[in-house]
Amino acid sequence: MANERRKTILDAGIRAYLAIDECTSEGQRMRRLHPMTLNRDCSPLFLLTWTVMHSIDQHSPLYGRTPQELTTSQADIVASFSGIDEILDRPIHAHHNYPLPQVLFGHGFVDMMQEEDGEGQRVESANFNRTDLCPSVGLPRPAGAAS
Repeated sequence: MANERRKTILDAGIRAYLAIDECTSEGQRMRRLHPMTLNRDCSPLFLLTWTVMHSIDQHSPLYGRTPQELTTSQADIVASFSGIDEILDRPIHAHHNYPLPQVLFGHGFVDMMQEEDGEGQRVESANFNRTDLCPSVGLPRPAGAAS
């Protein structure tokens, strides 16, 4: 995520949810939002960039779900951001919906911050949406799949 305002955003916070169609015990299909615990969900100052990360462990709503299962359930990831504009001293809010086809399984973002020789860091905007494969990330196997 990048701060396009070119101003500091104070008391920034972000929340993420897995939005997914589920079947109730009565057999009714319902859209449900499951909170996704983020590694860091707030920052006193949001200046340039922020990589929002969620660990997929036994507490994650994504845990054990295959890309195929998520597609069948029409899953989306919903993100909600809020903070305070430092200059205007006014609250700001934004949200974005990430449909499953935009989610790349087994990938990670390329770092936007690049080290300059003896000059500190600079933002490499061309890396904003770039990803690399994460070979150490294993995807769950569908039930009955051979190992």
